[in-house]
Amino acid sequence: MRKQGFAAVVILLLALGNVLAAPLISNQNTYLLPTTSPGVEGLRGDWLAQTPDPYRVFTAMSSVFYDLAGYTGLRVAAFLFTALALWGVYLVAKSLSDSEPVQIVATVLVGLTLLPIAQGSGQEYLSAFHGLAGQYLMWKPAYLQPSAAGCLVLLAFGLWLRERVWWAALVVVVAGVIHPTYVVVAGVGLVAAAVADLVRGRGWRRFPGYAGTLVVGFVLTSVLNPGVGTLAGSSGTEALRAFAFERIPHHTLWTSWRTHDLALLALIVLAIVLAMPLREGRWLAVWMGVATAIALGSAVVVEWTRWTTLALLFPWRITAVIVPVAATVVAVRLGMLLARWEFRHWRIAVVAVASAAAVWGLVGTITEQRPTVADPAVRAVLAAQPTGTGLVPLNAENVRANAGVAVYIDWKNTPYAGEDLVTWWQRYGEVLEFERDHESICSAPWADQIDWALLTIEPPSCMASWDVLAEQDGFIVIQRPEP
Repeated sequence: MRKQGFAAVVILLLALGNVLAAPLISNQNTYLLPTTSPGVEGLRGDWLAQTPDPYRVFTAMSSVFYDLAGYTGLRVAAFLFTALALWGVYLVAKSLSDSEPVQIVATVLVGLTLLPIAQGSGQEYLSAFHGLAGQYLMWKPAYLQPSAAGCLVLLAFGLWLRERVWWAALVVVVAGVIHPTYVVVAGVGLVAAAVADLVRGRGWRRFPGYAGTLVVGFVLTSVLNPGVGTLAGSSGTEALRAFAFERIPHHTLWTSWRTHDLALLALIVLAIVLAMPLREGRWLAVWMGVATAIALGSAVVVEWTRWTTLALLFPWRITAVIVPVAATVVAVRLGMLLARWEFRHWRIAVVAVASAAAVWGLVGTITEQRPTVADPAVRAVLAAQPTGTGLVPLNAENVRANAGVAVYIDWKNTPYAGEDLVTWWQRYGEVLEFERDHESICSAPWADQIDWALLTIEPPSCMASWDVLAEQDGFIVIQRPEP
C-alpha cells in the first residue's frame, strides 16, 4: 500500500506538469458548446448551438465539472484525465518489471514528455501521449474534450495487464460511452489481444470476455449517445465525404499526416524489439505489432478507396494508446539501466524531479490566459456587445463560445450530423466568397441573415452606414441599424 501511495504522489505531481489550458480553446469551442451555452442569451439564436449533440455523456460529465466550478472545473477535469493516463503508464510499467524503482522511474520518464517547452513552437507534438494522424490522449496544454476518454483506454490496458480484468472491461466501456470512436479503438485492441493470445499459446479462453466487452460497449454507446446515429444522414453523405477528406485530411489520409509520425512509428518498432526480454514482453510485442498493422492497413484502405465511414471511425486512433505503451517499454529498459547505480535515496530524487515538473507546469497553468483576454477578435466582440447573428472571419474560431454570441459560420467549429454539415459547407462557401470579394455580400441572398459583423477591412458599401460598436486591435465591429 505504501508503494501505491508513493506512486500516486509522483503521478499527481507529473500530471501538474502538463499546463492546463484556460477554456475555451480550440476544439472546446465545439465540444463544450452544449455545456456552456445553456442560459447564454446571445447564443439562443445560434444555429450550431441548436444542432444535435452526438456526445451526450461527455456533455453530462463536463456539465458536472462546469456547474461545480465553472471554467476551473473544466481544467480540473483535464488534470484528472491526465493523471489517469499516467496511472495507466505506471500499471504497464508494473506489468513489465518487479522493481519498484524501475516502475516509478519509467513513469517519470514518460510523464516528463508532458512538460511544456517553447509553447506554440510545435513542441506540442513531442509527447508520449500522441498517436498517428494527429490523434492524442491529452494535448499540451491539457484541455478537456471527448478524446480525453482515451486516457481511460490506456488505464484499462494497464489494469488488464495487471489481471484486473473486470475493472479493465468497465473502464474501457466507459471510455467508449464518453467518446464513441473508442469502441472502435477497443475493438482493434481486443482483436490484437486475441491474436497475441493465440501466438503466445494462450488459446481462445479470453475470447468470450473480449467479445462481451465489445458488445456491451457498443450497445451502451449507441443507447446513451443517440446523436451518433445522425452522422450518416443520407442527405449529408457528400458533406461527410468532404468533411473527412477536405476538412480534416490530416486525420484521415496518411499522405497528409505529419512527418513526425515516422518518429512515432520508429518508437513503436523499437519498443517491439526491446519488449522481448521483459516479463509479458513477447505478448506485448505481438499486441503492439498486430494493432499497429491494423491501424496502418486501415489507413491504406481509406487512402485507396476514400471510404468515408471507415475514415471517420479512425481505426488508427489505437496508436494514441500504443505510443504511450511503447514509450513505457523503452522507459522501463532505461530504468533498468539506471537501477544498476543502486542509488539509495532514489525516492528523494524522483520526488524532486516530479516536484520540479509540477512547479514548471503550475506556473504555466497560472499564467495561461483565456481567449477573452488573449484573442483580440474575442476582445473586440466583448467590447462591442452586438446582438443577433454575426459575420466573423473564418479563422475567428474562438468568438462564438467565448463571447457568447451567435455566429453565422467559422472554419473550426462544425456540426457532426450529416444534414447539418450540408448547411455548414454552404455557409462556409458563402463566407469564403465574401473573404475573396468583400463587395459580393451586397448582392448575396444570405446577407439579410447577418445582424452584425466583425471585420478587419473597411465595411463593404452596403454596410457603410451600419453603427460602429467597437474598433480595436485591427478589428471593427458594426451592427445593422434598427429599421
